[in-house]
Formats: sequence, C-alpha cells, structure tokens
Amino acid sequence: MPLGLVLTLGLLIGVAMSYPMALRLFTVGRTDMTGWQSALLFAAAPLAAAWRMVVLRPLYLYAMATCHRVNRWGTRSAVEVDLAVRGEPAGAP
Repeated sequence: MPLGLVLTLGLLIGVAMSYPMALRLFTVGRTDMTGWQSALLFAAAPLAAAWRMVVLRPLYLYAMATCHRVNRWGTRSAVEVDLAVRGEPAGAP
C-alpha cells in the first residue's frame, strides 16, 4: 500500500473518530453560544482532530516510549549534599 494512501486513510479515520469523541459538545445545548458559534465549533472539529493526530499523538507515543527513563530526567547525576553526616548532628558544620 502506498504511503500517501496510508496517511490519507489515517487522517480520515482520525477525523471520523474525533466526531464521536466530541459528540457531547455537539449534542448539549448551551445558552452562552449562538447557533453560528456552535456551527463554527462543529466545523473546527477536523482541525482539532488533525492537531491531535499530528502533534499530540506523537508526543504521547514518545512519552510512552521513554517513560522508563524517568529516573534520568533530573539535571544532576548524584546528590551533592547529604542531610547528616554519620556521627554528627544535622546542624553541625
């Protein structure tokens, strides 16, 4: 299967799946939005779906793939200061 076809189908499926996920936004009537604003929200759903698939999904997958490195997220490799030296009180110089 050509890569262009796979990408096109993936985009179409992602957009189609975004509508059921956002169904509550379209079915619940809101008093603070006019009909025009609701239609604009409905029309912007494919853009939100594309953003989710192109930007947010790869970030999510990267985070899942690198979560095993959580202990190396800090900037230091070792602790420089200890709370207390053995045999001395914590406040001693």
